[in-house]
Amino acid sequence: MTWSFSWQTDWSGLWDDTFLEHWTSAFQPGSGARVSPFMHPAVVRAWVETVGFEGGDPVWFTATHPDGREVFQILVREKRSGVGESVRSLIALGEHRFDFTEPVVFPAHDGSTTLEQDFWKALAEDLRQRQGDWFDRLEFPRVRADTLGSYRPEGETDVAPYLDLTRLGSIEDFMDTRKGRSRRSIRRRVKRCAEAGEFSFQVLGADEIDRILSWIPRIVRQKRRKFSDDQSMDRFESFLTRLVCDGLPAGLPLCSSCSLDGRDISWSIDFELGGELFLYTSDFDPDFSIYGLGNVHTYHQLDWAISNRMRIVNFMWGDEAYKAAWTDGKVQTLHRIRFDNPSLLSRFRLFIDSAARRAQQA
Repeated sequence: MTWSFSWQTDWSGLWDDTFLEHWTSAFQPGSGARVSPFMHPAVVRAWVETVGFEGGDPVWFTATHPDGREVFQILVREKRSGVGESVRSLIALGEHRFDFTEPVVFPAHDGSTTLEQDFWKALAEDLRQRQGDWFDRLEFPRVRADTLGSYRPEGETDVAPYLDLTRLGSIEDFMDTRKGRSRRSIRRRVKRCAEAGEFSFQVLGADEIDRILSWIPRIVRQKRRKFSDDQSMDRFESFLTRLVCDGLPAGLPLCSSCSLDGRDISWSIDFELGGELFLYTSDFDPDFSIYGLGNVHTYHQLDWAISNRMRIVNFMWGDEAYKAAWTDGKVQTLHRIRFDNPSLLSRFRLFIDSAARRAQQA
């Protein structure tokens, strides 16, 4: 049994009512589909209409298998400059900002949604045969291991730490699993906030969009102190604004804040999908840094997640030290899937690119 692929370059076709309804259905409870929040229509539309295709052109495909599985993904045909400008890359949408870059997978008749090695090889071969002039290299930068079944591609890997909530009945159950020093530190910070004034944690709805929008410049202002690319931060601010305005009425994203005496002092814009809470972007008011608001906000997010019977809290791409303190070292492996076009011209371009990069690093 083999995969059948259909390729499109007409971006407007994604927003055809019939296709959009089908795409959206993957995110509905009980669909059985394998999805990440970054392929939700609201996220994709917000990204493309603010960030765009980062200098490239869109290419999207659907693939079907006789066992009932259906796959959908959006790629970008990149136009690079400088080193690598000769290499024609096809890369999953959101290469630099989406924590996961895996496709939407509708389930097989038996409920399976994994994509084993046969799918990825069929994808690369079909693309090479039909549109060989499109690419020299095909990349999916971050695909979660459980999407791949038993397939473990060679090459780079990264991690996404997570916390399994399935055995926790309350936030106190979680606290009981913490080591003594960590437990005391978290409790001390939570107590200090509670005693500082009228403190509250809230998850906000679509009727409070203006309040959420007021956080975004502050979140981005803090990010600018960490990242020097102002243009990238401008686009990120526009993306978050569009995501909240268009996505929140559709149930995505999940926005929360901690407030003290009526003033929001920490903010988080996240995703809740299929019983999993994805912690996307957050920050806090530096005027209140003495309270350890990063830990306080995370504590209340976990309390909310456990109370709402979430299965997993996903701390997303990256192995920052603070994540290990909350997850006890549990991680999802993220695989970079890469296929090079075997044509002579592609191999020549890739060789030249590799030699130029080595010379630049010398």
